[in-house]
Amino acid sequence: MDTQDNRCSVPFNGMTVLSLHTKKITPCCKITPVNFDSELLTEFHKELRQSMLDNKRHKSCNSCYKIEDRGGASLRNRTTDNNFDYNQAHIDDPIESIQVIFSNKCQMMCSYCNPGFSSMWQEKQKKFIPGTNSVPIELISENDQINLEKLVDLDNLKWLRITGGEPLIQDRCVDFLLNLPPNPIRKIGITTNLSYGDSVMNTFLSIINRHDNITISCSLDAVGDNISRKYLNWELWQKNYKIIAENLQDRLTRFKNLKITTIITISILNYKNLQALVEYLLDYRKTGIKGTTFTFNYVSLDEKLSLKSANLDMSSKIMLSDDYCALLTPQEKIMIDGFNKLLNNVQLNTVLQNQTDTFLEWYNKI
Repeated sequence: MDTQDNRCSVPFNGMTVLSLHTKKITPCCKITPVNFDSELLTEFHKELRQSMLDNKRHKSCNSCYKIEDRGGASLRNRTTDNNFDYNQAHIDDPIESIQVIFSNKCQMMCSYCNPGFSSMWQEKQKKFIPGTNSVPIELISENDQINLEKLVDLDNLKWLRITGGEPLIQDRCVDFLLNLPPNPIRKIGITTNLSYGDSVMNTFLSIINRHDNITISCSLDAVGDNISRKYLNWELWQKNYKIIAENLQDRLTRFKNLKITTIITISILNYKNLQALVEYLLDYRKTGIKGTTFTFNYVSLDEKLSLKSANLDMSSKIMLSDDYCALLTPQEKIMIDGFNKLLNNVQLNTVLQNQTDTFLEWYNKI
């Protein structure tokens, strides 16, 4: 009898992703979104929850199960609540945590991104990415979008995360954040690429100072000028990161729920350079900066590098000194162990390398 635990708490207490610019919704960032009109809890969402209550693998979650079957650490492993009480859960329980995407407006073209999340990609992409079936996404005008305040009971939300595009260059999103009443019960998260000037930075600090229970997620995928993030200004990123970290030091001491985290999206272009990136972030802690953490996003690695091979790519494992290891949080240690474990079953073969070279040639031209 199979006693394996296939359940995941994310469809119940995780982040439901709401895209206002496409009128699409998904209970997990790894699952293909479905259309919605005015109800956050779709029939698909209920079906997924029922699978978890029945301890059955749902086909929409195969990306996580495949990683686990080969010994890797999936998003399910990293985000599910092991103490979640499935006996008290129901398929029609209200959604209490949402991630909102106002639009795809963005001033960057990250290599793993697409037109749905970057207006720069939308503007520059004149032909399909080689080797994929990607097509430009149909976006809905702001006039046709659903009003977020009417759709969601903001006061009763436990988690509200704002992403994009780049949220801080979107007027509608900035106005929403500046006018959002503080609520000590509600956690707020804002994901940003930190690629903007002093005026936007000052507005961002004004938003941050309105809320005590807030996580600022800074997106970064390599140290210095690199091919992973087109139009990245590395000096500007460092400057803004330092401003946020130093500006919040006093508040970080007083408010335990205030956090700064750096999101590292691992892709075929940067996975061999993660050593330098992790050490760069840990160096901030050596200087006494408090509250800065990092997290891995495996999505690109899972999709582009998860190939079984008899040969192991041992050279790309993250190896840290005892000095650096002492600065890691328990969750960061788990993530690094999971990444290293994943590489035990991955090999960048000739075919994939050729596809990568073709993509880079095209990516650097547009």
